Amino acid sequence: MGLRRQRGQTLVETALVLPLLMLLVFGIVEIARAASVMQTLDNAARDGAQWSARPLEGTDSLPLVSDVQTRVVTDAAAAGITLSPFNVSVNQEVDQVVNGLVTSYSQVQVKYTYTFVTPMLAALVPSVTLWGKSIMRNETN
Repeated sequence: MGLRRQRGQTLVETALVLPLLMLLVFGIVEIARAASVMQTLDNAARDGAQWSARPLEGTDSLPLVSDVQTRVVTDAAAAGITLSPFNVSVNQEVDQVVNGLVTSYSQVQVKYTYTFVTPMLAALVPSVTLWGKSIMRNETN
């Protein structure tokens, strides 16, 4: 009689603890995955800002905004993230005053809607908007 009761107790304890343990493990996996996506967005934005701030070879003009957007989308696609050019914001005329001098910068922002793949977490939070942003001084100054 005592052994049956103990088996039943173990089964109940496992049924109570297992979902919490699984939520914790899958939560850690999802956070790591989201951090990886954020790093990729930051890298793509940084590459886009660097490319946007450098004049085209042999000229004094910066690349077209659409070309910068295409480059950022391509960089993100190489890491497995599908972006649209509409998710990439490029501003090549961000002016800031530094020591009394006006300096021009290029700023690139990338927006991505991250969806959770774990069903338990997706039920709680279906999606989160992640951002990547970078700003670099234009080399035409």
